[in-house]
Amino acid sequence: MLKFKLRLFAPLYLVINILLPGTVMASGDVIFASHHKPEFQYSLKYYRTHWNIDPAEYFISGSVTSYFKPTSSGSLKSIGFDCSTLLNIDSIYYNGQKLNHTAYSTSDSNELLIHLPQAALPSMLDSTTIYYHGIPFDDGESFHQDSHGGAPIITTLSEPYGALLWWPCRQDLTEKADSMDIFITVPAGNLAGSNGVLVGADTSGSNITYHWKERYPIATYLVGVAVTNYVQFTQYSKTSLGDSFPVVNYVYPESLPSLRAMAPATLQMLHLYDSLYGPYPFRKEKYGQAQWNWGGGMEHQTMSFVVDYSFHLVCHEMAHQWFGDKITCGSWKDIWLNEGFAVFNEGMSLEFLQGEGAYFQWIATELPVANDPHGSIYVTDTTNTGTIFSSVLSYAKAGYVLRTLRWLLGDSAFFSAIRQYQADTNLAYNFANTGDIEYYFEKTSGKNLTKFFNDWIYSAGYPHYDVIWQQNANAIQLNINQTPTDSSVSFFDIPVDIQLNFGDTDSLIIVHPTTNYSIFTINTNRKLSSLVVTPGLWYPSDNTVFKAGALSTPVEVYPNPATNQVTINFNRQEISSNGTVILVNTSGKVINSYPTDGLSYLQINTSGLAPGVYFANFVSPTQKYTWKIIKIGQGN
Repeated sequence: MLKFKLRLFAPLYLVINILLPGTVMASGDVIFASHHKPEFQYSLKYYRTHWNIDPAEYFISGSVTSYFKPTSSGSLKSIGFDCSTLLNIDSIYYNGQKLNHTAYSTSDSNELLIHLPQAALPSMLDSTTIYYHGIPFDDGESFHQDSHGGAPIITTLSEPYGALLWWPCRQDLTEKADSMDIFITVPAGNLAGSNGVLVGADTSGSNITYHWKERYPIATYLVGVAVTNYVQFTQYSKTSLGDSFPVVNYVYPESLPSLRAMAPATLQMLHLYDSLYGPYPFRKEKYGQAQWNWGGGMEHQTMSFVVDYSFHLVCHEMAHQWFGDKITCGSWKDIWLNEGFAVFNEGMSLEFLQGEGAYFQWIATELPVANDPHGSIYVTDTTNTGTIFSSVLSYAKAGYVLRTLRWLLGDSAFFSAIRQYQADTNLAYNFANTGDIEYYFEKTSGKNLTKFFNDWIYSAGYPHYDVIWQQNANAIQLNINQTPTDSSVSFFDIPVDIQLNFGDTDSLIIVHPTTNYSIFTINTNRKLSSLVVTPGLWYPSDNTVFKAGALSTPVEVYPNPATNQVTINFNRQEISSNGTVILVNTSGKVINSYPTDGLSYLQINTSGLAPGVYFANFVSPTQKYTWKIIKIGQGN
């Protein structure tokens, strides 16, 4: 899902709790219901839905038939579905038998309980049919009415918790229905777009019933319906396997000329993703795009809903067919597996279809967005939709960190890992978590990525670099001090690329600090004019560069190595008269600080320090210098 505008309403769970007193919000990844309760101990196999929708009327009626098998060792006496109490239940049938009563859970007013006339036994396929009608709560997206060109339109968007607002279902990320049949009855003159393949359009009086057949496993939030006076045009895309599939476009009549002209780019993106990750996952059915008014897009399985055919929107939602629809995040905590990969593939589309220049320009605009100093990509609060769909963390930073991994691992290992991830039969058309993609990145690269994922996915922040460079006749010294922006990471173990500018030429070097404070020496007699830290923008970071004087001029440090005491003599022609010397260890921890106002020299007692390397940082409003001090012996 890609958003072009801010949500102008409260988080969904807050709205429901206000409207429906007594609603209990469960912790973790499921809101409104605890699906560990006995009534949810079943495997959902198949949905058959019949919906009556007139885009001119904000209303829905119909039925939902659910086929299921109990999974608990005992018998299933009641079955639960997620369903808003704003929907009126007309009747419920169990295996063709009409039931006398239903109830809502006393602990969760959005959990519809169906008491079975006889207990369902494990491994037996049973079914319920729920007939209902109502005016769904309008949160601005889940079931939404709007207009275009004077014509009404109704569309749905259920991610993450909105499906229960418009149909009784099982709303979680524990399993997918094996298949669905979707029947949508609408007034003549309208088309109804949905998941899978359109297998029928039957006219009865002034209505038309469209029958969509979905035979790939599907998560509940990926079920979508769009109804208006669409016009349709179809393209065809070839896969690397040699077959082809239809690309179906449902667009507004007034948008047809412009969107038809933009449509060929869709085929280019499909071919690109095929080459990078494997053939389109739903090629036995279709890839579709249905226009809507919501400010962005939603990757409904086999048919994305998009506001227009703009480049980034189309490639983002299309990428979700691999990352989000074929393999779905197994928890909203892992939403980056959906959104981060979709953002990353916006970049891939730019790089491969528009060139390196367009790609790097986009990266430069994404970096400031990704630089959240304290947030983690891994979602810690799944009760808040704003946190789940953080544009900074779940989208920009997550996509950026995938760029980082590509740089560290190389294209061969990186893309091989993703192709193997996509081909994993345990994950394909199923769910995955962060550990699954980490496994494949480690497998293809041969590297242990535990610290990388701990630092960049599960923890917060990014590295800030203070870089001081000094030069004498034969060498350049680089003092690189890393300060993580958040305390959850003590040190980002990652290389640093540096561009050295020598007048009319430049050189790129890569150094790999192993502590928060590292010194590197470059032997050269070429005159350095300036340097740029992380010019490749390979990962979220920011930096400050200071130029120091010649190596020997600002101070004299002695004895060095030192045992009990070290003296720093200041050359006042080089060093500011007011400032502070800050003594730090190699981890960047401050040992002590010493004001230097008016002093010509400073003596530091080192007798209590453990043997090792330390750094004396001189800081003033206009200058910053660093000197390495080596402590030996245990002192007196």
